Amino acid sequence: MNPRTPLRASLLCVVLAGCNGPEREVRNGTGSVEPGSGGAAGHHNPAPQPACTPGDIRDCSNKIEGDGGAILACVAGTQACGADGQWLPCEASLADLDVGGADQPNGSASGADGESQFQLTSLTAQPCTNNQCDKACAVFPEESGITCEESPTAGGGSVSNLPSGFQNKGLKDAAHPPSTAGCSSPADCQFDHYCDPNACIGSNCGLCKPWATGAYDTNSTKPDYTLKVACDGKIQVCNRGGATAPSGSTITVLSGNSSQLQNDLGKCTDLSGSIVGSCTVPSTIPPGGCIEVNNCSTQLTGTKAAVVNSPAAPGTVHEEVSCANNWSVAHPFSDECQAGYDVRVERYTYSASCAGSQQPRWTLLAYNATLLSNSSGTSSLTVNVEASSNLTDLDPLCTGCTKIAYAPTTDPAICSMGGPSPTCPKQLAVALGTAYAAAHLQLEFRLTPTPDGKLPASLNSWEVSYTCVDDQ
Repeated sequence: MNPRTPLRASLLCVVLAGCNGPEREVRNGTGSVEPGSGGAAGHHNPAPQPACTPGDIRDCSNKIEGDGGAILACVAGTQACGADGQWLPCEASLADLDVGGADQPNGSASGADGESQFQLTSLTAQPCTNNQCDKACAVFPEESGITCEESPTAGGGSVSNLPSGFQNKGLKDAAHPPSTAGCSSPADCQFDHYCDPNACIGSNCGLCKPWATGAYDTNSTKPDYTLKVACDGKIQVCNRGGATAPSGSTITVLSGNSSQLQNDLGKCTDLSGSIVGSCTVPSTIPPGGCIEVNNCSTQLTGTKAAVVNSPAAPGTVHEEVSCANNWSVAHPFSDECQAGYDVRVERYTYSASCAGSQQPRWTLLAYNATLLSNSSGTSSLTVNVEASSNLTDLDPLCTGCTKIAYAPTTDPAICSMGGPSPTCPKQLAVALGTAYAAAHLQLEFRLTPTPDGKLPASLNSWEVSYTCVDDQ
């Protein structure tokens, strides 16, 4: 294969084929007749002609083909002749492409710990023991699994437990008097809420709604910081923008009397409250993610206001969608934290190695996930991918990665080497384009809990394979 010619694999199909014997019968030299096909007018459909002798056994294979007939994988098996003289299905399961045997030194992998710092693991590629079509096939078998982590503060403090005066100052819409008009801007909705212009009370449209777990503005290209209601001296800072929020932003804590809240909530400049302390966002936050910040505990007691990434406060400020929705409060009435699950993002890099002048080709991805549902919706798994000839060129935040799987919306929770076809397994060449021939691959897994944050998503295992071809 010419390494400069991309593998055409845009259409996945499963082919069951015997190694011997015709698949259709040619009769009288006039063409082929399928079993059950119609004959000439006025004649009964002919009975299927025996294709084999009952009890006969022949070799067969089950293949994964790409567009253009490129065979990516196959498993050999046998096929028996049934009592009706017709060949039974090939007893060769693509699920048997699982690896086995001793590790081989070609290929290595590394994992990211959520902070985008690659951590080397002991995982090495193993030979594909049952891929009869490709003796150079190698697979990285990941079996440790990852899941959304439960957090005792994931839900923050309860907004409904705040005094009505606090609610009304942070949520300015028709549902929170004295306002009778709907919300119209980010400044109207604090406490990790957003303005939904299509939600109405009577003729007044525009209501502040809490962001669902894992949700964010998919149309934005910048981070967008928000704060949940503080609880137990801790506060959850979230990113509702479409780009990863950097670490280091400052959370500023201010005195929280009613007058100050009235003047400051929703403002980006000219803070009137007295600053009583601050703390720092300790890590990056993926789109839709939230993290707990607990180094403000000495300041977040009693009644306080808090703002993150404010241009009007001392400390590091990062560019974002809007600074007007960055406010929240701490109050004794809402000091009990609500537990739940947070979004989890993990990234893994894989390096293929081939002998001599051979070049790597990334081929297939299979995975096994557990996605749970409740009345709020279903947890989900998103898989993104990119490849590069240089390991250092892989984006540690996977900003330019291509989505290859989204379960359960467009893909199944269990996507194995054995199907279901034509969706699974995932053909890496389709997602990577010309980069499918690069030596280094990065996979990003995003696990999102149910919208209410009560049930997790789990990735139990996955496999990624590559092969080596001659450099022509």
